[in-house]
Amino acid sequence: MTQTTYESLVNLLQLLPEPAVVEVADFADYLFRKHVQLAVDERAARRKANGWLVTWVGNMVMAEHAQLRYTGGRPVWRLEAFVTSLSRSPRGPIGYVDVDALTGEVLNSEKDIEAMQRAGEALESSLSPSA
Repeated sequence: MTQTTYESLVNLLQLLPEPAVVEVADFADYLFRKHVQLAVDERAARRKANGWLVTWVGNMVMAEHAQLRYTGGRPVWRLEAFVTSLSRSPRGPIGYVDVDALTGEVLNSEKDIEAMQRAGEALESSLSPSA
């Protein structure tokens, strides 16, 4: 596809009403999944993200709600990170874990780890009863 074709598609999408844009996005997602064989499916991406979260962020954090995106020229699974506990339902999200859908590599940085830890601590302290 040429740059002109991309620009034409973007211009067309901007003219469509919101419900039609959602339909186009759903259809594009369907075509992508039909024609592109990913090495890492949603389930494998979730396992990879959960392992990474437990190792680097904390053992009471889990990944949910995977979305397939096209980022930096490659397909990437983005999963939301939630704080968990035995006494409450998951809370958050406190951040995101990006997993390369072709290699399974977690694309997050040390900066992301620190941001998720801070967000998780802030969330927990806001829910704790004051003494």
